Amino acid sequence: YSSDSIIVKEANFHSDLLSGKIILGISTKELKKKHSILRQQALIITLCVLFFGVLIGYLLARNISVALNLIKLNSSRVANGDLSVQINMKRKDEIGDLSSAFDKMVKALSEADYQLHEYTEELKTKGEQIELNNQKTQESIRYAEVIQQASLPNKSEFTKVFNDSFITYLPKDIVTVSYTHLTLPTTPY
Repeated sequence: YSSDSIIVKEANFHSDLLSGKIILGISTKELKKKHSILRQQALIITLCVLFFGVLIGYLLARNISVALNLIKLNSSRVANGDLSVQINMKRKDEIGDLSSAFDKMVKALSEADYQLHEYTEELKTKGEQIELNNQKTQESIRYAEVIQQASLPNKSEFTKVFNDSFITYLPKDIVTVSYTHLTLPTTPY
């Protein structure tokens, strides 16, 4: 049996020498007190573990988010054309690897941009040379055209001498090979 203040347990025993009953009683007051202390200790330990777990989680998340925000900010700067960006994050984890890869990428982009600028300047210079050569060539062609026009017979003078004649002048471009062909009529004069 048991009551609110004492828990009683009985056990019968028999042996060759003795037989009887053992009755054991324990006060519940003492057990409740120890149980209450254990509950308080468990609650304090749980709260401490929870607090430190949240604190560690916060610090880890902050450590990661600060690093990722730095990478994000610098990637925006690169996207806007600033190729002088270097993060130089000295970490020995995946974020450090990401930062190192980012720095290598920016360096490669900067070198490619420099080469592109050099090629553009070279092409610009060559384009200017080609334009200058083209102008000289056009001037030479126009001069050749003037010479060619001067060497061709004047059509009105030509037709005075030869009534039944014609001159064909069909240059492929601006000038042609100077070749004058005169066809005489087949009927005698």
